[in-house]
Amino acid sequence: MKEIIAVHHPKIKTSLVQEALEMFFELREIPGLKKKPSTSELIDWLKLLMADDIPEDISHQSRSDEGDSAAVWCVA
Repeated sequence: MKEIIAVHHPKIKTSLVQEALEMFFELREIPGLKKKPSTSELIDWLKLLMADDIPEDISHQSRSDEGDSAAVWCVA
């Protein structure tokens, strides 16, 4: 997955990739989802995070504020 991201976003920070992948795979494990997030949605989400210059630690803030990882995915 990191190689796919690197093709689309070669200058992305490693720490952002790691955080996003952790979130991505957590979301895919949530029971009862009608549709799991796709790789292309991950790529698009990363593009938005980079374009909006959203702080990398937003996932930590949202997880503690909202109590689940789905809230972060919805930020994008």
